Amino acid sequence: LIVSPGLVAVSCQWPVYTKSRTPSQDAGSNTDFQSLVDDNYAGIGGELTLRFSLPGVKPLAPLSFSIGYRYMRILSGDLENPGRLSMDLTYAIPDSSFSIGLSQTRGENFETFEEEDLTKVVFAFKY
Repeated sequence: LIVSPGLVAVSCQWPVYTKSRTPSQDAGSNTDFQSLVDDNYAGIGGELTLRFSLPGVKPLAPLSFSIGYRYMRILSGDLENPGRLSMDLTYAIPDSSFSIGLSQTRGENFETFEEEDLTKVVFAFKY
């Protein structure tokens, strides 16, 4: 879904997914999974991401902001339902293939179910 009423552009994505885990997968540092007790699970979830930009304002046209939330409902297994919030701010350098960005992610890792708080600075080249 993309909405562009003049000066503001908004895009939205909402994928739906399913996930399951068997004991043969890597447990990482999650002690619940390392114990081999109740480490089978099945879940269903989705993610909603909104991306905002201002293509009608020339000095701000290369700037975009996105915010997303991912959630999974555990249908079977003895785990809590994980959620993860992510935000990023990106500036595409005009007339070049380079961009720079800052991102923040908070919530549970969907592989290990451990709490994470990540901040990243990104320098990108698009070819």
